[in-house]
Amino acid sequence: MNKWLVPINLAVMLATGTPSPAQELNALLIREDLAAPPFDENGRPAAGKFVKQFLPEYENTEVYHALYLPTDWENGKKYPVVVEDAGNTVDSSSDPANGRPEGCNLGYGITKGAGAIWVCLPYIEPLCEAVVGRSGCNGPLL
Repeated sequence: MNKWLVPINLAVMLATGTPSPAQELNALLIREDLAAPPFDENGRPAAGKFVKQFLPEYENTEVYHALYLPTDWENGKKYPVVVEDAGNTVDSSSDPANGRPEGCNLGYGITKGAGAIWVCLPYIEPLCEAVVGRSGCNGPLL
């Protein structure tokens, strides 16, 4: 083993607060330096807001997605769109994701909240009229 590897890894960890590559990577040990805005279940889309949205054909169901308009949002201006899939989650108490649109944060982390629209799609069971996460289908069956 290189005699400099341990001191360098320790210095990286102490300087950045993150594990070095030589350590087992555990994302939960990395200090948060950017947080997505709070999820607003009843808000209207606006610059810097992360809101719950329903497509017209799903308005009377529990199927929804999340929308974030960047802080530099201007109506009529074109923006790239980052689409995040909430996906299924690992069934683990240490996993902060919940498989629901409001649990997304990768799109915000990539954009830092500016310059792109961010949409988070739901994870939907085929027979449910509801967004599901770890809890499974909690809405009416189709």
